Amino acid sequence: MRNYQLTPKTCWSSFTENPEVGDYIYSTLMPLVNEGSWNYMNYTSDTGIFEDEIGNSIFLEFDESGEEIRGLRISIKQIEGNKLSMLEKTIISLESKYNLMKSSTDSKAKH
Repeated sequence: MRNYQLTPKTCWSSFTENPEVGDYIYSTLMPLVNEGSWNYMNYTSDTGIFEDEIGNSIFLEFDESGEEIRGLRISIKQIEGNKLSMLEKTIISLESKYNLMKSSTDSKAKH
């Protein structure tokens, strides 16, 4: 599994384009939820999880109000059809449109 975290150069709380990032993610993924190829889970007011049937996911963490992003992680478990290209396109768009930085959060096993 490949895990990525996307962050602004400043912290999320002072990132002026915070609402636009959330709008972009929801407008990109909600049509996939509505057509049934992705699921959306919102168990608490401070999280939102988009996940497909094979375990690829986008996890959003929000502030106490549920309005502003405080964390954004993307996990790519498996590649099936065009799902990798959609996830990669989403990552690339977020990096270029909003100047977010991608870092891998995969842990390296020590032997």
